[in-house]
Amino acid sequence: MRRSFYMMLSSILFGVMAAAHLLRYVMKWEVIFRGHVAPMWPSLVIFVVLGFLGYQIFKLR
Repeated sequence: MRRSFYMMLSSILFGVMAAAHLLRYVMKWEVIFRGHVAPMWPSLVIFVVLGFLGYQIFKLR
């Protein structure tokens, strides 16, 4: 398969993951890991990072 296909697929996956983190923040969904609740603020950071990466990969294709 072509490189552009993989880049498009990567861009879509990064976008979906970014949207999931934004949705977690907006809907106030808690993530409990080994009895500890994960804070919400990392979801905003991850949203920005994944969104940026997805956008940059989309531009490269």
